[in-house]
Amino acid sequence: MVSLSSKTEDSLPHTPKRLYPTARCRFATAKRVRIALIGAGPLGEALIEYLHSDDTKNAHEIVGVFDERSERLSSTVAGEPVQNGLAGLRRLIEHEAIDAIIITLYDAPSERMFEIIERIGTTAVDIYLPREHKDQEFPWNEYCELGGLPFLRIKGRPFRGFPAMFKTIEDGVLAFMALILTSPILLLAALALRLESPGPIMIRQWRIGLDGHLFPMFKLRSMHHDPTDDGRLGAVEEDPRITRVGAFLRASSIDELPQILNVLRGEMSVIGPRPHVPNMLVEGIVYGETVSEYVARHRIKPGITGWAQVNGMRSGIHDIEKARRGVQLDLFYIENWTPWLDIKIIFRTVLGVFFSSSAF
Repeated sequence: MVSLSSKTEDSLPHTPKRLYPTARCRFATAKRVRIALIGAGPLGEALIEYLHSDDTKNAHEIVGVFDERSERLSSTVAGEPVQNGLAGLRRLIEHEAIDAIIITLYDAPSERMFEIIERIGTTAVDIYLPREHKDQEFPWNEYCELGGLPFLRIKGRPFRGFPAMFKTIEDGVLAFMALILTSPILLLAALALRLESPGPIMIRQWRIGLDGHLFPMFKLRSMHHDPTDDGRLGAVEEDPRITRVGAFLRASSIDELPQILNVLRGEMSVIGPRPHVPNMLVEGIVYGETVSEYVARHRIKPGITGWAQVNGMRSGIHDIEKARRGVQLDLFYIENWTPWLDIKIIFRTVLGVFFSSSAF
């Protein structure tokens, strides 16, 4: 098997071996891992050869190699074409499924590393950085080994191992209990909707989920039926499209209860960032273009309720300042998750959000 360490040992700074664990890098998918590399120098070449080796080639796929120094390097490295700059990487992230970005610039100064991370760090993709010490400015620090060399996972999905297992069990138990407890409420709401206005009782609208993938989110209809409305513009106070029954359902969040089905289908969590429609507009600008950190919300499944919702973000988002606050609250949850934080959000949701008049 190809070993990076045997080819690149002289290129690495001296660091005590005890800092590096023997655990191999665990990617956020059990399927074939799609990897993009930044850096086409000797270390990048060694990593490509390792990923092309017989022992690993069936588990990994290199989707692109990027380097802003390509004018000083060959147009190919270990058989892979090298693309100049990082613009192509951003497009690749937006339009194709990528599981990990690995930076192989071991000799780059810290300032350069921070610049690269700033430009690509607002993605929902795992980012692995070659580092010989823990940098406290990176959340979710986790050392791992790939081909004999240490990497530091600095971004990506926070729910792995026990947290992932806990969230899965939590979602299943809470969704099953909620479905049983709210069934009478859902039946009464369905009857009221049927008597008040024509149209479907439950609607499906496309939302952005984990890793930016779209899924159909379920809601009770709260507006006069319009098959062309995808929810992009949201609702405003005293919106004439909202029915009388719909106004009550929205104020009490009963219209969101069908999303229990999305949780049982594995598309959502009970707790997480609220799912938004694709290309949601804020002050006439796409939300993702308004707030650079926006896409980082997609590192976890969206939720029925969340930290942002229990901190004043239930009503519509119609200005950039509120949009930024919502993203910061979501990122706080992602970076500071504990089981106790979920319990706190559930408690505050039950006591305050469902019976608040802030939603419209």
